Amino acid sequence: MAVNPNLSDAWRQRGWISVLLGQHERAIEHFHFAMRLNPLDPQIHLVEGALAHANFFLHRFEVALSWATKSMARRKNYLTAVRFALVSYAMLGRIADAHLMLARLREAGFPSTISHYRKWTAQQRQEDIELYAEACRIAGMPE
Repeated sequence: MAVNPNLSDAWRQRGWISVLLGQHERAIEHFHFAMRLNPLDPQIHLVEGALAHANFFLHRFEVALSWATKSMARRKNYLTAVRFALVSYAMLGRIADAHLMLARLREAGFPSTISHYRKWTAQQRQEDIELYAEACRIAGMPE
């Protein structure tokens, strides 16, 4: 950032660090700034998926689903977007849609268990981990 404050990738990475630390509002600001810096980025689906991630943890499930849907429209099997569509659908009570996303994860070979998520997640806030796990339970993901 100090070398080039106009590098959209740096702002995207800064946003991810904020998400993992549980600073979701700050992360959203960073992601939107990255999009403004490079609105034609061929990898903009990464930012959209990240916005789904951050909004989910702020309990903005409709907004999270919207960003996940946009990301999947650009890259059908971007697993971050699929995962956050799954948990957003679950929290919105749209269980049939959540099951469809769970099937997509399984088709892609993604390990779809809550215990696997707990092992590999880099989320730092326990409340974020628990929210995601609860949404996975609602969606029918096995422990």
